[in-house]
Amino acid sequence: KKSDYSENRNGVAWMNNYEALKRFKNEFGHTEVQTDYISLNVEEYGGYRSLAVWIQKQREFFRKKRLPDDRQYRLESLGIDLSAKKISVRSYAGDEFAYTALGEIPDDNLWFEHEDGVKRRVPNTWKFPVGPIVELYIFYHCQHEWEGNSISAMKLFKSTDMVNQSRANTSLSELRQICAIIDRECAQKGVVVEGLMTRDEARRCADIGCTGLNIPDPAGDRPTYVLSLGLLTVARRLKNPRAAGKTPETEAKSPGG
Repeated sequence: KKSDYSENRNGVAWMNNYEALKRFKNEFGHTEVQTDYISLNVEEYGGYRSLAVWIQKQREFFRKKRLPDDRQYRLESLGIDLSAKKISVRSYAGDEFAYTALGEIPDDNLWFEHEDGVKRRVPNTWKFPVGPIVELYIFYHCQHEWEGNSISAMKLFKSTDMVNQSRANTSLSELRQICAIIDRECAQKGVVVEGLMTRDEARRCADIGCTGLNIPDPAGDRPTYVLSLGLLTVARRLKNPRAAGKTPETEAKSPGG
């Protein structure tokens, strides 16, 4: 099978996606692209929804024996499993690959036994926290309290820890990526992000690293403005950088809002 990746428009588009896949692997350390992944270089690359769709098309071509040999070699050399089925975002939150913190993460012994006999990080009454990004960043890096129980830092969570919550795994995936951007910005500014931190340490890192999210204050006078926003708002603006300058009020009035 011959490939036309360099001779025509289709081939140029294929190579552009292939290069995007290489950037993704360099950034996240794997090639399991989910539609809700957000690039750490948000302004330049944005989100990866179209790349996830493109990979699924390559798998379809492979299964139908329509994928040229050289393209198959290139994809497999990056670690793509062409025979794999699509991984559901709902069931996959990047547990094995997620960039969580620059510091080593010590385990703890905070487990709760559920009715099915399985021990999980949270009790069955636990709900994914709602609040500004600064609070979620603290919960992500620090142990916190829920109904009198000590809960592990959310960076230790896996998708199997959260049951009977339809959006919890997607929210965890979004939070991982937002915290990764903040953590990396801290590292670039010479601030050490520890494996587990106190609330004060986490708040300091959030204040320093939040500029990496590239979501400015519309009024122009609060560098930490983004920390007052909610998880869905920040995730949406990272996926659509052109909306970053909108206020919650103007965003609500926009078409489809």
